Amino acid sequence: MPDTPDGGALPADRWTCTPTAVDLVITRAPAELGGVVVLASADGGDVTLYDGLDAGSGRKLGTFKGAANVSNPIGLPKPVYCGRGIYVDVGASITEVDVIWRPLAQAAES
Repeated sequence: MPDTPDGGALPADRWTCTPTAVDLVITRAPAELGGVVVLASADGGDVTLYDGLDAGSGRKLGTFKGAANVSNPIGLPKPVYCGRGIYVDVGASITEVDVIWRPLAQAAES
């Protein structure tokens, strides 16, 4: 079963939401990215997501910005395949980012 940042197992057949305020490997296993929720402390606070384990070797999926002091949900038109895991690079003025994702094995079953 795919790993979570705290080493636990994911519930079966579900999307999961991983909150963070720091750079983080969300998963090291293949997964699908469903969206993000950005909470910024100032307008233009940004987070960048990668298919991979870090910003240097990962494939950049996109940079998402938020308005100050409101939840900024960003849905994707369809899930994005991340064959090398998911890494989030928390940029300036971010209070929290919630990454919505599911392991590839679960995604294929749904």
